[in-house]
Amino acid sequence: RVVTAVAGPVLALLNYLGARHPLRFDVTAEQQFSLSEQTLQILESLEEPVHVTLFFTPGHYNRMQVNDLIQEYALRSPKLTYEFIDPDLEPRRAMEYQVSRDGVIIFERGERREFCFGTQEQDLTSALLRASSDRIKGVYFLTGHQERSIEESGERSLYQVAEVLRNENYSVNTFNLAVTDTVPSD
Repeated sequence: RVVTAVAGPVLALLNYLGARHPLRFDVTAEQQFSLSEQTLQILESLEEPVHVTLFFTPGHYNRMQVNDLIQEYALRSPKLTYEFIDPDLEPRRAMEYQVSRDGVIIFERGERREFCFGTQEQDLTSALLRASSDRIKGVYFLTGHQERSIEESGERSLYQVAEVLRNENYSVNTFNLAVTDTVPSD
């Protein structure tokens, strides 16, 4: 009887503390359920609040995956909040955000809105980075001497490299030294 009388309140206290201060451990060998170092750094460096609005119907095939991921983001940064909206049940909110399809994620910081259509960590982190940063760094690719293209996709192009840079919040342009020798200021 004494053990039961003591165990009950101890279990209640542990349950209360567990709900208030959740701990998660990724015990997979490849850490497949852990956020990347880059994502963690971006979340820690947030200076202003970012609100994420996720337009997903309950039956969307990626909803659970995105839910788990955005919960992890919110646990890592008190400046990130989120809400799920069912566009079928709340069509007015979907129209307000100009969302016309299921599975759209919008990151907002102040007046700035960034749309995200992917559901992987890389997609969400790229959109978060674009929404949370006002400064865009420039990257230029030289042209004019038969260099590889960044605009056309193909086997020998640099299109995919340019896309990765754009997703990392870089402004990607071309620069031709044959036309001018003045280097862009950015």
